[in-house]
Amino acid sequence: MQRQKITFVLSFFLSGLLWSGCVQPAQPESELSDEALTTQDQALVTAPAISAGNAHTVALKANGTVWTWGGNYFGQLGDGTAADRFHPRRVDNLKDITAIAAGSYFTLARRVDGSVWAWGDNYAGQLGDGTNSTRHRPVQVTGLSNVSALAAGDYHSLALKADGSVLAWGDNYYGQLGDGTAVSSATPVQVQDLTGVTAIAAGDYFTLALKSDGTVWAWGDNAQGQLGDGTTDASSSPVQVQGVSDVIAIAVGGAHSLALKADGTLWAWGDNSYGQLGDGTTDARASPVQVAGISGASAIVAGSSHSLALTTGAVHAWGDNYFGQLGDGTMDSSTTPVQVQGLTGVTALAAGGFYTVALVNGAVKSWGDNYFGQLGDGTINASPAPVQAMGFNNITSIAASDNQHLALKEDGTVWAWSGSGTTAPVLVQGLTGVTAIAASSGHALALKADGTVWAWGANYSGQLGDGTVTTRSTPRRVQGLTSVVAVSAGNGHSLAVKSDGTVWAWGYNGLGALGDGGYTSRATPVRAKIAGVKAIAAGTYYSLFLKADGTVWGSGYDQHGALGSGGYNATPNPTQIQGITGVATLAAGYAHVTAITTSGDLWAWGYNSDGQLCSGNGSTNSSSVPLLARSSVLGVAAGDAYTLVLAGLGYLVNWGDNSFGQLGDGTTTDNNNYGTYVGVSAAATMISASATSSLLLNTDSSVWAWGGGTSTPTQVQGLTSTQPTAFTVTP
Repeated sequence: MQRQKITFVLSFFLSGLLWSGCVQPAQPESELSDEALTTQDQALVTAPAISAGNAHTVALKANGTVWTWGGNYFGQLGDGTAADRFHPRRVDNLKDITAIAAGSYFTLARRVDGSVWAWGDNYAGQLGDGTNSTRHRPVQVTGLSNVSALAAGDYHSLALKADGSVLAWGDNYYGQLGDGTAVSSATPVQVQDLTGVTAIAAGDYFTLALKSDGTVWAWGDNAQGQLGDGTTDASSSPVQVQGVSDVIAIAVGGAHSLALKADGTLWAWGDNSYGQLGDGTTDARASPVQVAGISGASAIVAGSSHSLALTTGAVHAWGDNYFGQLGDGTMDSSTTPVQVQGLTGVTALAAGGFYTVALVNGAVKSWGDNYFGQLGDGTINASPAPVQAMGFNNITSIAASDNQHLALKEDGTVWAWSGSGTTAPVLVQGLTGVTAIAASSGHALALKADGTVWAWGANYSGQLGDGTVTTRSTPRRVQGLTSVVAVSAGNGHSLAVKSDGTVWAWGYNGLGALGDGGYTSRATPVRAKIAGVKAIAAGTYYSLFLKADGTVWGSGYDQHGALGSGGYNATPNPTQIQGITGVATLAAGYAHVTAITTSGDLWAWGYNSDGQLCSGNGSTNSSSVPLLARSSVLGVAAGDAYTLVLAGLGYLVNWGDNSFGQLGDGTTTDNNNYGTYVGVSAAATMISASATSSLLLNTDSSVWAWGGGTSTPTQVQGLTSTQPTAFTVTP
């Protein structure tokens, strides 16, 4: 790891939403009482944990959710943006996590089912998804199951399986994957001749493994003797560390290694430029030496060039202290252990590039470098003594509609308002524990952490899914749905994806938008005839389904070619849209569709009355074939006849209809050429578009609105963060 600061900030956001119109009512069905729909919470037993990368911090709560803060240039925070964060924020839609690991500029997480998820920098394939594409949100590592532990280095990753074998992926220039080659791999490969492993640790360009017999094995770069085999020769397959046995824990820094023995003594080897071996010298060691003055240690961690040990009632640190990462109140490096100030009740430690994090009685405290906000205290000031990470009641999601806008806070509450920031938001009553929201012009949906869906608003076609066609002013639970992971609200119908990849739909179906093979409207959810779906988007009279293989499917009314047939056909069975693959994100407008591929290319098709397809040549010709609109796109939202795009370098750009000021450029002039820039700062984390209104969520949790007759973005008042409180890793 290099002592280097990255000062560029990009922004990323999630995409698109939801519309208005007239639909046919469904036949009323018998009403089911709320009492008969009592939710059942399933407790997930997870040990709280912390991990630190070069300049970003990751916390795992006991409820299986993951929270991140600090540097985010490569999307390593997993929040869909490239904007740094100075306070903790949850990684959206990631739950049931039991283990985490932070690499230099990327993050790994293990789910309770043994699968592994990754996000951030992917320069050398360290995310393991078979590509080299940077990911701002979690993607699944290919071909992994039964994983019990994770480790992340500079540009490589490792997984320990329940059978004691180890797999690795990413950079392999120094043989750090341990497969006997120097060939990098974007998918996991087996470490050679290694069994009975109980723990793994990854340094910059090397790896350690602890076996059940107490021996330590190492492979990769060895320029500083970090493999501990008495040489400085790199090895692409495991070699045994000499002179240590009965080891119960291992840790690695940038180019040095630590081992904790069963007798509580601590041993170190490798780079010692700053005294990080703790033997009173700055001499590199190719074989283990004992750390001075440490006994009775229970845990060890290592940063780029500093080391720490947890003993009964105290934390000791040694090595580089340029940023105060030793926590002793000074910035003086030390070749022998010094005590960290004012810490009691420490249960876990993590060391980042040039800072340190501790879990203290449930709260997160940290010290050292803070240039990217990795200490989580709301500042960018380095600290030579522990400071407490602070949590804010941040806005995490927004949903625009021409009737009522919505905002979701981290505490699971939903707030609603109308207009462009001129009316104060009010709390939506009866909703707690919400993790996602969606809205159309007439109704809204809320997804709760327990996988249930709640709905309110217009219900003339049964779009609330409560078995009636009765309009509701307060949320009611959608009947019969559990294990839902995503929702979308269309004109008069609603969609939900379950964790098993099935899609459930309800509401208006006169044109086949529910995808169940028929044209009967439904007041309760019916299963669509499609599987393997990971994302959905509901348009006016049609639905879109993004499958896990990156293909796009649609059902409903193919107006102006939105479903790819080129006609005005009604299609009740989901049909694949030809001409586009590798899709990562979808957004559905009135009759046009936008999609971003994994490579960051924006494609658009369907209705083009006002240039909303972003053709760049002034054309208003509709297209049933997906057209490449722009490259280096980070996100998209689609309104009735306009498109809002977050391009590279964080610029917000709009195309299409501007009759109501929805392009946000201070005019009501349409743009069907190269787009018009929105007059807000380039710090968006999410945008949303309705028929004629737009919303933007900023990195500071401020929300901005425009359109609906107001052509200049206006900050929504009353949605700012609440007073900060201590961030804890308990549920």
